[in-house]
Amino acid sequence: MALTRYKTLRYLLASVVAVAVNQVILAVTFGILGWTALVANLVATAVATVPTYVLNRSWVWGRTGRSHLLREVLPFGVLAVLGLVLSSVAASGAEQVATAVSDRRSVQTVIVMAATLLTFGILWVLRFAILDKLLFPTVAEAAPAQSPVVKTRAGAAVAVDRSGGSRPPPASSR
Repeated sequence: MALTRYKTLRYLLASVVAVAVNQVILAVTFGILGWTALVANLVATAVATVPTYVLNRSWVWGRTGRSHLLREVLPFGVLAVLGLVLSSVAASGAEQVATAVSDRRSVQTVIVMAATLLTFGILWVLRFAILDKLLFPTVAEAAPAQSPVVKTRAGAAVAVDRSGGSRPPPASSR
């Protein structure tokens, strides 16, 4: 349970970084540069995806080394594209509503940013469940409750300690 809370907190903090990157780029490209909400969101989400993947893989789920293309990068990419599509629909719809509500670009920007933020907020819970259970399952969650008991060459039963050592097996295994 503590592992899940710890991981959830790290996931939340990694998501805050991703949202900050996304929202700053969206504010600049849509609000200041005057791009359409669709193009601004495409750029913002694409740029924010890179730190999101790196933070989630290494910091939240503790993966090191090279990423596996089929087991990690591709599924994460599919989730990123899903978020991109849904947030782009939200941004475009919000832009239409915003232009009908106000002529001020600052008001329109707030509405578009709120729509994408809401979309990513909804996807946050679903994404955590998918990343945690399917994409980056932890060894501790996948391991059985008791350490396996193995026989040595001399025939003695020894329980394998997960830290790499060994210890006598529980009384019920002897």
